[in-house]
Amino acid sequence: MKVLKANEVQYKELNGYEKMPYILGFVKDADDNWITGENVLKCKEFSEIMDKLKELEVIDYNPIIEEEEEEIQK
Repeated sequence: MKVLKANEVQYKELNGYEKMPYILGFVKDADDNWITGENVLKCKEFSEIMDKLKELEVIDYNPIIEEEEEEIQK
């Protein structure tokens, strides 16, 4: 799955952008990257920041594996 990665400056600028009923949010992945889903590029409510969203890097999603899942995999 592909996601959008923000650097620290992009994260601080975009995280929490609000155009009701939508709020843009980022989460951390297993590599400690700030990420959000690619679906934000299709959200017309984010048209005011679309140029900035298109500048985000597209990367493969690297999920955080919970401890229980790690034990099962061993």
